[in-house]
Amino acid sequence: MSEVRVGVVFRPELPPEELRETVIAADEAGIDELWLWEDCFREGGLTAAAASLAWSERLTVGIGLLPVPLRNPAVTAMEISTLARLFPGRFVPAVGHGVLEWMAQVGARVESPMTLLGEHVDVVRRLLHGETVSVTGRYVRLDEVALDWPPEQVPPLIVGARGPKTVALAGELGDGVLLDAELVTPEYVASVATRVTEAAQAARRPAPQVVAFAEIQAGAPALGDRARALIAELASAGATSVILQCLSYDPDPGPLIAALSPRQQPSVPPRSVVRHDGESPGAGSAPSGTEVGMSDNRAELRREARKIINDSLELLGRDLSKLRRKFPPIGFAEEGGLIRIVPDNSYLITEETARVDYGTGGVHSAEALTPGRLWKFQNARWGYCELTLTVNAQRKPQLTLTVNAQRNAEFRQNSKTYPGDTAGWQQMLTDLPTRSRGWGRFRGR
Repeated sequence: MSEVRVGVVFRPELPPEELRETVIAADEAGIDELWLWEDCFREGGLTAAAASLAWSERLTVGIGLLPVPLRNPAVTAMEISTLARLFPGRFVPAVGHGVLEWMAQVGARVESPMTLLGEHVDVVRRLLHGETVSVTGRYVRLDEVALDWPPEQVPPLIVGARGPKTVALAGELGDGVLLDAELVTPEYVASVATRVTEAAQAARRPAPQVVAFAEIQAGAPALGDRARALIAELASAGATSVILQCLSYDPDPGPLIAALSPRQQPSVPPRSVVRHDGESPGAGSAPSGTEVGMSDNRAELRREARKIINDSLELLGRDLSKLRRKFPPIGFAEEGGLIRIVPDNSYLITEETARVDYGTGGVHSAEALTPGRLWKFQNARWGYCELTLTVNAQRKPQLTLTVNAQRNAEFRQNSKTYPGDTAGWQQMLTDLPTRSRGWGRFRGR
């Protein structure tokens, strides 16, 4: 197995003016690749890629992906060729169906997305290789079209795929496949790698690339170790590139870039204690006996926090069960062992989380049921609620309700905290947005 390439994503939840800082950080850190999205209706993929390539010296920039219904394939080939000649060997374009609801929204949705994708990929690849193309397809029609300036170093043309038919098309016509983070597991990567390779072999084409996007929480402890373990796991499954993306509600890739940097010098480990005045002890100062005792007592604190969580879950269990029965959550998981340093206290507290996510991802309006009420984001492309139970600095259970939604072109995230008891639960339900009472009522901090 050849060495896997590693990259990060600049998510479109971040404004374009923050792109340059991310590009420079990734370039200086020695990250292999930076990938961009072209989500409607945010940053343009090709314009953002051109700027990113110009701001960097060695970084490979990918676009995942360019929706084929939005562009004539001759124009797509012209744009790709221009960037490939300006920045040879540093640009990787990916094309795909695009989100069908968005394509319909702009009047570009077609009856057979598979047919359009196949025609588009075939024509673009041929144009990039210097052919003169005449074709009369169902959607693509060209009459003796050739690029005046085809790239001297032709970039790989990657195809974004989810289902088996598109995966096979990526192997037959493209140079590789791009996998969505929502689907990526080692088993899924292995299955896709096998299918796309078989399709490429049947078409007598070179071995395809397998570019796997994977999500990771930027604020997770031991981020670098977790990221490297995830990369190794997906590479073993068949990924040739692993591109890590942060979560939508915390999209800044800065911490991830720092954690992945092969050029990062050893640094002093972050201290696990905080003084009563909220400041860390000075560099080189020895921690006090009390601080050492607190640090050594993490297992006991962890057990104590777990008991607090369990007691609160038992108290709220019936209400949580009602919600889960009425509307199955996206996921229900417990995460333990995370150390939170409380800046306004002189002791450590272990945070252990029981999380329930209600809602739907993707492009549809989110719906979540609360007892007796249906909640729906109005005019939202997507959204969800996240309910988190934690132990706060006073060692009391605390509910945090976070509401995330994209309305029009704006991403919003509001959150409120409540006591982790029955009274707090009832207040949380009162504040939750409903069909008739939306964001104006729910104003978090």
